[in-house]
Amino acid sequence: MTTLRKENTGRIADMGEEMWEQLYPALQYLSTRQLSLFDRELIKSELIGIAEEAEIQGARLDRKMGMPYQAFCDFLIEKRGIRKKSSIGEQLLETGTCFIWWLTFFAVVNLIQNDNAVRSNEILAALVAAMAVVLLGDHMFEYRGRLSVDQKKWRIQIGVMVVCFFVLAAVTSRYPITIPLTAGRWIVIGILLVASVLLLLIRNWYWNSRSKQYNWKSE
Repeated sequence: MTTLRKENTGRIADMGEEMWEQLYPALQYLSTRQLSLFDRELIKSELIGIAEEAEIQGARLDRKMGMPYQAFCDFLIEKRGIRKKSSIGEQLLETGTCFIWWLTFFAVVNLIQNDNAVRSNEILAALVAAMAVVLLGDHMFEYRGRLSVDQKKWRIQIGVMVVCFFVLAAVTSRYPITIPLTAGRWIVIGILLVASVLLLLIRNWYWNSRSKQYNWKSE
């Protein structure tokens, strides 16, 4: 999925402004459909390809599609046999993986500094960092002077993240938590490292299994 996303980003960046203005409403509509993250990138790739052909031919995108962009997006989804699927599970997988990575990082840094504890503010920092990577990472991939997502939805996500941060910051400051790493610090570090590697393997297996469902590499 990362490879496909980077390819889509580069192709969007190389597109002329006039064609981008015609393609953007279709991508914005696509972002409202209930699709998995991979399926959304796959349909986006097809839309970009059609826009590229239209740009070379000097044709308008709507004429190239032969129907309104909403109907065309739904046609591509149906053509691929893609079922409606929430991306919440995938986002939780990405968030959980990033969270464990950051928590492991803070625990190792504390251990190097002979600080035998992990505190609530570090747990909060790991959680916020994970949320930022998941919520903002997609847009960083897509943004190169152009934002190919639903901007209203994006602002809502950022707002929710900011509110969650302040709520969690207030709770952790009011009720500070300290997880000692004294007696079994190496055990804790070992568990975090194993969890990090395990989640990475699960994440890679999931996305590879999703990509094998399609022949998008040969298209």
